[in-house]
Amino acid sequence: MIRGNRTGWIGVDIGTHSVKLAQVERHGSRLELRDAAIVPRRHPWAKDAGLETSPGESLEELTVGR
Repeated sequence: MIRGNRTGWIGVDIGTHSVKLAQVERHGSRLELRDAAIVPRRHPWAKDAGLETSPGESLEELTVGR
């Protein structure tokens, strides 16, 4: 993070039923949630299917979170 920039990292959780995104913002020594999004998958992954699929299959869910 660049010094003086309050906007922090974006966390991404690619789950079997949805993709979740969260961004924090620095306020002094505290971090506060700035924004969050939950994007449901059109077709949930079967158990362990994420290990066999390509990252491109999550592209739509990730671009919706912009």
